[in-house]
Amino acid sequence: RTMHVRYTDRAGLRQKWSGTGYHVKCHLPSDSRNVEVTFSVVGGSKVQRVDRRDPALPWVIDANGRHPAEKFVYQTCPPSVQYDVRGTSLFTYISGVHEQRSVDETDEPDLHGANATNEDLFDEFNVSPQEVPSIGGIVELSEPHSEFLLPAEVVLYEPTQADIFHSASGMRQIFLNV
Repeated sequence: RTMHVRYTDRAGLRQKWSGTGYHVKCHLPSDSRNVEVTFSVVGGSKVQRVDRRDPALPWVIDANGRHPAEKFVYQTCPPSVQYDVRGTSLFTYISGVHEQRSVDETDEPDLHGANATNEDLFDEFNVSPQEVPSIGGIVELSEPHSEFLLPAEVVLYEPTQADIFHSASGMRQIFLNV
């Protein structure tokens, strides 16, 4: 997955940056403006827009019946933004946007459908990197697990030697009820 960032620097010059990976970080000068963030998938397509206000995250379809690419635009450089990217290489989407907002911005409308409560997330971003969990980050799950996830009794089941071998002859049993 690749994050593409375009912005205008202090001198008024248009700059661009991109980074690929599962955990990509981009640091911009705080005086950057006209920041545009888009995503693509290596070997796939552009990341398509979904309606994050709806818990089912349905695809957004434009007037021409096409799926528009996801694009985030900020007039000034935000203090900190975290994007949650999910899906396959052909059907990738941004499931969540977590933006640090200053106290005077909390009354502004949430254009990205990211913070339903419009709360100030300063405390969640004001920690050292060593204190942030390595898996999952600071994002809480808001969706149930997949129906294809194995239940705990299957994952934690440890077969005995009698379960693995059919008889004392050493024939290995690989199918149930055989």
